[in-house]
Amino acid sequence: MKKYYWCIIIAIVACGCILQESDDINNKTPELSNLVYVSYVIDGDTIDVIFENGIKERVRLVGIDTPECYCENNSEKWPGIYSEQSLKQWGIAAKEYSIDRLLGKYVSLEFDSLSGIRGSYGRLLAYVMLNGENINLELVALGYARVYEKAPCEIKTKLLETQKDAQESRKGVWSLISDETRVNGLRIDGIIYDAKGDDITNINGEYIILTNHTNSAICLSGWEIVNGDHIPYTFPEGYGLEPYETIIIHSGKGNDTKTELYWNSNEPIWGDLEGIACLYDSHGVQKDLYQYG
Repeated sequence: MKKYYWCIIIAIVACGCILQESDDINNKTPELSNLVYVSYVIDGDTIDVIFENGIKERVRLVGIDTPECYCENNSEKWPGIYSEQSLKQWGIAAKEYSIDRLLGKYVSLEFDSLSGIRGSYGRLLAYVMLNGENINLELVALGYARVYEKAPCEIKTKLLETQKDAQESRKGVWSLISDETRVNGLRIDGIIYDAKGDDITNINGEYIILTNHTNSAICLSGWEIVNGDHIPYTFPEGYGLEPYETIIIHSGKGNDTKTELYWNSNEPIWGDLEGIACLYDSHGVQKDLYQYG
C-alpha cells in the first residue's frame, strides 16, 4: 500500500513538472538577440519573421512610426503636414524601402528594456539590425519615419536628434511641412527617386508628388517641372488641380488620369543619390524648388 501511495505522489509531481514546463514554453520570450529571417513586410515599420526554430512572429520596429499606407493618418502625429494623399504616398515609399532593405534577409532583433518585449497587440517590439546598422534609426534618418514619442525606449534621445536633422534637411515625409515661403500655391511635396528593384525596368516606380495648397483650382496648362539635367515635363493642355488635390507624375510611360500623370521617359528622371526639381508656371516664373538626397 505504501509503495502504491508513493507511486501516486511521484506521478502527480511528474505531471506538475510537465505542466509547468509546458507553460514555460508557451510563455517563453525570445533572447535579447536573435537571428531571424524576414518573410514578409507589412508596412514600413512592421515585418513578419521566422526564428531558427521555425517559430513565426510579427515584429513592430520599436520607437518609430511610418505613415499609414492603407488607412487614414492621424494629422496630430504629423504636425505641419496637411495632405493625406501625400502622407500615404510616403507610407508606401517607406514600405517599399523596408522591402528592398529587409525582405528575404537574415536580421538580428535587439530588444529594449524600457519598451518591453511585446506591445499591446502581442507583437514583438525590437530594433532590427542588418549588418550592424539599426534599421529603426535609418528609417528616421531618411525621413521615412517619425519618432513614436508616447512610448519610452532606450535610444529616444538619439532618435529625436536624428528626426530633427531629417526635418531640417526636409528629407522624406518632412518635405511636406509647410513654411511661410511655401505654404501657398502648387508645391512639390516629395520625390520617390529610388524605384524598387531595377530603375530601368521599373521606371514608373519613381515619381514626383505635387499638391495644390490653396482653396482655389489652378490651371496648369503650360506649367513645367525640370530636373537637374534640365529635362522638362510639360503639363497637358487644359489640365488643372482642384483645391488641396494631390497628383503624382511617374517617370515612365502610361495613360494619364486625373490623379496620375506620366513623363513618358524611356529612362529614369531622378538620380538615386541626390538631385533637384524646379516647378515653373506658364510664364517661366519659378514657383517651387525641391532638393533631395
